[in-house]
Amino acid sequence: MSGLDQSQYASMMPGAPAQKVSEAEKKEINDTLVACYNNLAACQIKLSNWPRVVASANQVLKLTPTNAKALYRRGMAYRELNELAKAESDLTKADELAPGDNGVKLELAKLKKRYAEYDKKQKKEWAGLFDRMAKNEEKE
Repeated sequence: MSGLDQSQYASMMPGAPAQKVSEAEKKEINDTLVACYNNLAACQIKLSNWPRVVASANQVLKLTPTNAKALYRRGMAYRELNELAKAESDLTKADELAPGDNGVKLELAKLKKRYAEYDKKQKKEWAGLFDRMAKNEEKE
């Protein structure tokens, strides 16, 4: 058995008892998963695959709920998906956790602009509705 001693080989066999993982190993595994899911979210942003960005960021946030990078990326995805309240919540938390991050500030500015566009569109739609109602009443 070159490269593996007897105990290591036996521990990999099916039915072998699970080996205990130390706290240091758990932390290393957790940190690696966080980095992988954060990188996956970044890749999905480049592809504009917003639902996948949300899914990857959610995996990060399950492991570390205060990860500013994941909150930022999920907030960006929510903005792109027009889930503005969720975007605002995530981006505000990210800004609190990383107050000097210019990317978060830029994303909050984009969100504010999107809210303004949405409000303008809503006002126009409602104004048109009331105009049509008034015309219908005049005809009757």
